[in-house]
Amino acid sequence: MIRLTVLLASLFVILPLSKGAPRVSTDEKLYLPTTVGDKLVFERTTQLPVGEDKETLTALVADVDRKDGLVVTIQYRYGKEEKPRRTFKFHASDKGIFWLENNEKAFKEPKCQLKLPLRAGDTWESLFDGRPDITVKYTTGKEEDVEVPAGKFRAVRIDSVMTVKDSKFETTDWYAPGVGLVKSTSRASNGVTDVKVLKSFTPGKK
Repeated sequence: MIRLTVLLASLFVILPLSKGAPRVSTDEKLYLPTTVGDKLVFERTTQLPVGEDKETLTALVADVDRKDGLVVTIQYRYGKEEKPRRTFKFHASDKGIFWLENNEKAFKEPKCQLKLPLRAGDTWESLFDGRPDITVKYTTGKEEDVEVPAGKFRAVRIDSVMTVKDSKFETTDWYAPGVGLVKSTSRASNGVTDVKVLKSFTPGKK
C-alpha cells in the first residue's frame, strides 16, 4: 500500500507568471515545459507511518518533437542520480496534456492529465499508468495564485481521486502555463501524504 502511494505521488508530475517567478517558454498556452533543456527541480516530502522522508526530484526536458503535434519527453531523476529513473512522454494540444509513455512503454490509451479548454467543474476519467483496473477521476478547479520556492504562479488546480480496492488516493496538482506542474499534494486513505513544490525552474536554450 505505502509503495503504491509513493509511486502515485511521484508520477503525478507530470503554466502568465507573476513577479518573482522565472521566465516561461514561448508556448504560453500549454501547461507543460516545451523547450529542450527546461529543468524543474522539486522538493518532495512524504509523511509515512515510520516517519518523514525528503528528497529532490529533477525533471528535465530531453526531447521535443513537433512533427506530429507537440510531443515532449521528460526524464526524472531522484536525489543525486546521474541516470534518469523514469522517462515519460507527453502529447500537448488544444485538447489538453496527455501522458503517452512510461519508460518507453506506450499506453493503450493516452492518460489525460489536464483537459482544455479550461472550464472549472469539468470532469473526466483516465486510466492510471495504463492499467485497465484502475481509473482516476479528475475535476478542473479554478485558477489560483500559488507560491512555492521557485516563485509565485497563476496556476490552474486539478483535483483527482483514484480508488484501488478499498484504498483511496486523493491528489491536487497545480499547473502553470509554459512551466507545467508547480505544486502537488497527495493523500492516501491510510494517512500517508506526499507534497511536491517547485524549487527552481531553469529554461532551456532556444
